[in-house]
Amino acid sequence: MQTPVNSELKKTSKVMAWLAIASLLLVLTWLFDFLGARSAVQPLRVSGNTVIIPADRQGHYRAEGEINGKAVEFLLDTGATAVAIPEKLAEQLGLEKGQQIQLQTANGIALGYMTRLDQVSLGSIRVNNVRAVISPGLGGDTLLGMSFLRHLSWRHANNELILEVEPQSPGIGAEE
Repeated sequence: MQTPVNSELKKTSKVMAWLAIASLLLVLTWLFDFLGARSAVQPLRVSGNTVIIPADRQGHYRAEGEINGKAVEFLLDTGATAVAIPEKLAEQLGLEKGQQIQLQTANGIALGYMTRLDQVSLGSIRVNNVRAVISPGLGGDTLLGMSFLRHLSWRHANNELILEVEPQSPGIGAEE
């Protein structure tokens, strides 16, 4: 025969077990959502010489593009002077290391190497002869910096970045 205390204890144990399971599921959902937010590249939209990139969940603009005809994932960075490429990707792309230089990064001074890219593409936008740096200390992101972006006008609206070719930009399809 169960006493009222034992019966109440079993009910409380069941409720606590369900709360623990629900809490675990909530934490796992949050964790997978957080980890997935960084790598989620939203598809860009192209209309003529206009490219529209939606922001990711962290407010960054990530887009798939190409360097010398090979697919690359870019993180658009107006604070980067040039396109910055991780060393491992530079090796895969067959890029030559030029003059060694010091880079001023968010994490301090780093060493890198100058290089030139035959072509950088983002949607319908193609820029030839783009200045870039190979950065051994750069993580997985390829930064699409100002050596590419300076040929474009851009504006932010409705959590999207709208990039357009400057009408008289000599860098589009020409030497930089």
